[in-house]
Amino acid sequence: MPRKRIFRMIRILMLATLVVIALPAYPKHPPGAPIDLAVWDWVLVPIYGPAPTPGAHGSSWSQRLTVYNGADIDLVFPANPCVSCPQTGLYVPARSTRELTLDAGGYWAGAGVLRWVNRNAVDQAAFSLTVFDMNAREASVSLPVLRSGDLHRETAQILNVAVAADLRSILRLYMATEQPGHFQGSYGFAVRVFRPVPSGADVLLAERTVTFTLLDFEDPTVFVRYAAITDLLTTVEPGHVRIEIEPLGHDVGFWAFIASVDNVTRDLSVQVPHK
Repeated sequence: MPRKRIFRMIRILMLATLVVIALPAYPKHPPGAPIDLAVWDWVLVPIYGPAPTPGAHGSSWSQRLTVYNGADIDLVFPANPCVSCPQTGLYVPARSTRELTLDAGGYWAGAGVLRWVNRNAVDQAAFSLTVFDMNAREASVSLPVLRSGDLHRETAQILNVAVAADLRSILRLYMATEQPGHFQGSYGFAVRVFRPVPSGADVLLAERTVTFTLLDFEDPTVFVRYAAITDLLTTVEPGHVRIEIEPLGHDVGFWAFIASVDNVTRDLSVQVPHK
């Protein structure tokens, strides 16, 4: 190799090294302003998305979120509930009922929306979430809006789940964790399907593991993950089954439900975990 070319390559490598040394280290997100968890709680709206949202078999999904505030102060849904942040955003006035429209720009149908609320009002609030197919009058259902204390931390059961050729079912699984800063690691959930039998223990028909992986964030105080399992019951014979959801080696809060649509009548049904 010619000597001039060698010197040129050496100079390029030296310049590249100097540039790398001169660059500052990639900054992490600065720690977020503190959130007083004695003042603020959060609610999980399990389904919210742009409306209408196209679905299978010509369906077109939407939702209606209604909130009653029974307190003598406003029920506030702040964008930034930190100690020093101005409290702006959605609110429901004292002793009044409002239909709320959340910002669905970053959400998609089936995903949960987590919103902060002030504790001194939410204890006296009532929520109504209705999900419906705009093209089928019968296809509508009510879902609970969950507070942090409503989540499960131990094995949960969904009983008497119908399996039929004309039913299209989906299991929606949510995990929310309240750990200020440094969300990192993987959290697994075993999902099992059992068939009750006339005598003896239930028979295991199917099993799978759902894993949520959290990266290292510096700023969020609450984080939510979501998974949809559409083929859980496709290989199960018709009848009724029990679905079991077990957290694997952790106690992070979770919630789940089964939504089923009848392909013939287009009726919609929902089953939630039993206490």
